[in-house]
Amino acid sequence: MVLDPTVFIFINVDLTVILQRDPVGDWILLDAVSTTGGTGTGLAQTRLSDQSGDVGIAVQTLLIAPR
Repeated sequence: MVLDPTVFIFINVDLTVILQRDPVGDWILLDAVSTTGGTGTGLAQTRLSDQSGDVGIAVQTLLIAPR
């Protein structure tokens, strides 16, 4: 289910970034997927990559509430 950002707010409660190596170059790809827990919570998972491949991951806990 897709939640409309004009109807809901998404607050990042925390952020954890884990790098397996230093990124190379000026650009990093963020390939993110967000899911909801159904009780006002959610999780955003992001794959971080550069031109050479995967660099690491980022995970965010979300608070989801009506505007």
